[in-house]
Amino acid sequence: MVFTIQNDSALIPRLVEQVESYLMDQEVPARPVSSVALCLEELLLNTIQYGYDDTETHEIGVEVQVLDDRMKVEILDDAKPFDPTREAPEPDLEASVHERQIGGLGIHLVKNLVDSIAYERHLGKNRLR
Repeated sequence: MVFTIQNDSALIPRLVEQVESYLMDQEVPARPVSSVALCLEELLLNTIQYGYDDTETHEIGVEVQVLDDRMKVEILDDAKPFDPTREAPEPDLEASVHERQIGGLGIHLVKNLVDSIAYERHLGKNRLR
């Protein structure tokens, strides 16, 4: 199933609801559905907040596949190149909230919620699986 969203963070909750509904219809257990929702919220928000330098409307695609014993989720966008698997800073989890550097915590969360994460840039598009 393919879902689309424009680069407007106010649209994220609706897209996440649609994905959750689709996954529940596919009889995916609640815990993985919650994990997917959290990951999508984080990744889409990062893309919308930091990925575009213009005020133009951009379309972001989210493809969700339910396979026998796993799910595959792919986000496709035309934002600036950014590989969260390599470029996101590792958060200092020992630092206090007041001392911690901004950035990296959301990607850290995503990496800990999924079995694998892969990035590629192809034909001017970011593809995160």
